[in-house]
Amino acid sequence: VAPHVKGLEDEVAGPPPPELVGFDFSSSWENSFQSSRDAIKEHLYIVHPTHRQVLELCNKTLSPRIMVDFKRIRSLGALDFPHLRAFVIRDIERNEDYLSASWFPLICQIFQTGQIQGITTTPEKTNSFYNSINTLVSNQLRELLERSIDTWCSLFNPKDQDYLPIIKIDIILNDDD
Repeated sequence: VAPHVKGLEDEVAGPPPPELVGFDFSSSWENSFQSSRDAIKEHLYIVHPTHRQVLELCNKTLSPRIMVDFKRIRSLGALDFPHLRAFVIRDIERNEDYLSASWFPLICQIFQTGQIQGITTTPEKTNSFYNSINTLVSNQLRELLERSIDTWCSLFNPKDQDYLPIIKIDIILNDDD
């Protein structure tokens, strides 16, 4: 029986909608949950224990480090640009040697156990896993460089006169001009 509503006289009333069916909890959800969790662990490499080890090592080694000891620049007194450049290059090379000789071998040592536990041995999965490690280490090194550059730029803040480097400049006046 259709109600008498103005404008709906020509509408054909169909059968009432079927009753909504709720969720079926008769089967166990635990198997589906376990398989989904295992699939996430297999494909989301950032939850792998080696990523945590690499991140902890990066935080311990790289967090307090800056590529150039900028506090020493001010303590050296007045510098000309070649000496300042040599000082910066020497500090960068020293830090690069440190990272190459002690930090990077520790990163490699985490993965020298042969087979990484929990990672299937297909070449695609192994490459994908090591690419994720590469990205993690690259991001940590990029953060180190960004901090170093920010510190370098902050040296030239005119409001902070105490840390501005003292630079010697020779001015040559030419009478010919």
